[in-house]
Amino acid sequence: MDENRKHIRDLIAANAGALAGNLRNLWVRSIEDLQDGGVDLAALADAMFDVGLTYKIAIEGKHRTVETLRAVADMLEEKLPDAAPRRAAKSGRPN
Repeated sequence: MDENRKHIRDLIAANAGALAGNLRNLWVRSIEDLQDGGVDLAALADAMFDVGLTYKIAIEGKHRTVETLRAVADMLEEKLPDAAPRRAAKSGRPN
């Protein structure tokens, strides 16, 4: 069993970029399906943010995460116009 797990870990390491992109696509599609099923978009956004932030802190640590959040906040303040919330754009995948 240990040899199989090592093989799986080696495959993951060799394909990390592609796997990250595929995981992002999976989450986008899952959110679209939940949204289409009537789940509140703000609740989805909060849940995704909580999960992402939890993992970011666990992986990068508190100080690096705070630095990143400050940089993101500065960018949002400078570049995004004030606008009413709206439904996220669809990914373009077929239904």
